[in-house]
Amino acid sequence: MQKKYNTLSASKIIGGVDWLKAPRAVAVAPDGSLYVADTSLNQALHLNKDGELLHAWGGSIPGLQSNPPAGKFNQPWGICVTPSREVLVADTWNQRIVVFEEKRPLDFQILDTWPLIAWYGQTLNNKPGLAFGGQQVLCASDPNSCRILCFNQDGTARQSWGSFGADSSQVNFPTGLAFDDRQGLWVADTSNGRLLQFTLP
Repeated sequence: MQKKYNTLSASKIIGGVDWLKAPRAVAVAPDGSLYVADTSLNQALHLNKDGELLHAWGGSIPGLQSNPPAGKFNQPWGICVTPSREVLVADTWNQRIVVFEEKRPLDFQILDTWPLIAWYGQTLNNKPGLAFGGQQVLCASDPNSCRILCFNQDGTARQSWGSFGADSSQVNFPTGLAFDDRQGLWVADTSNGRLLQFTLP
């Protein structure tokens, strides 16, 4: 039997503004506000529930630098928010995850920076996803290296796995990540055309 699909129209559209150019990832905070990673502007954005811009931070770095400023981005892609409202940004081509904390309303300051041995390929497709789970675990995909990296909330490495292939422990260009309500980690195994669920120890 052919499955019937309904046509949906967006109930809200945020666009046509000069502060939003190429949004790549969005995360919903506990209060319903939105956090967005914009690769064109190299910024992280904070929007209220109505889609109005509250604050933006980051900005471009001229060329690649060996020690880029911590407050600047180069191709920010993944973004997520913890229950305590820490904002984590995958600063892809700077090969790091940057953790921000809202010290005062609309004043985001760097809490920590986690350098990664990952995200080497500077291609249009090698962009990571981030997901934060209820066990206080942050996981990131490493598409070109065909692996998943997981960290404790203080940035220490927890575990990593994956290699190129198509068996149950392998992936081929993993991208998007999400935790379910049982703390299973779902992985979009892009080039294998499948979704994988992993249970973290």
